[in-house]
Amino acid sequence: MNQHGFISVDNAVRECEAWRRDYNELRPHSATGDKTPISLVNRSAANGPPLPADAG
Repeated sequence: MNQHGFISVDNAVRECEAWRRDYNELRPHSATGDKTPISLVNRSAANGPPLPADAG
């Protein structure tokens, strides 16, 4: 932890959570068409699970 400049375990938890939220909820990713990962998860959840290939 000292290598990354955390001053305590609580500080490390807060900093890691802030990074996780930024990475998953705020920052667009080119691999996902410049969308945030959370937007893809929310859209997927709204549409439900994919149908099996033979369910037509």
